[in-house]
Amino acid sequence: MSVDRREEIERWVEKNIVMHFSRSDGPGGQNVNKRSTKVTAWFPVSSMMFLTHDERSMMETRLSGRLNSKGMLVIRVKDTRSQAQNREIAQKRAAAIILEALKEKKQRKKTRLPRAAKQRRLSGKRIQSEKKKQRGGISYDGSGEEW
Repeated sequence: MSVDRREEIERWVEKNIVMHFSRSDGPGGQNVNKRSTKVTAWFPVSSMMFLTHDERSMMETRLSGRLNSKGMLVIRVKDTRSQAQNREIAQKRAAAIILEALKEKKQRKKTRLPRAAKQRRLSGKRIQSEKKKQRGGISYDGSGEEW
């Protein structure tokens, strides 16, 4: 992806992200009880008009597990004790998630199993089979049945 495209997405996220602040849990002493440092950020994926229709639909399918019922990507950050730092982290994560969803997946090249690997696998199976056959009962008359 080009640098211009990356910057365009980062600018869009910065302008269109909606943030809500709440009290965080975890370490911080009295700070946790007094300050709202936890950031919950969300934005509608479908409103990214600078993307093509195909890119938008690809992004919605790839992010389907992260979208809420209204089609909004939700990100929660409570990494630091600072609201400003958490806000910045949320914006960076949102941009990274979008960029990752838009990245072209490499097509898998089919490869053949080498002959030696196949022979090793089969010989291992033969050895295991012989081991299990030897665990069988002892036959005294040659019929294969135990007495």
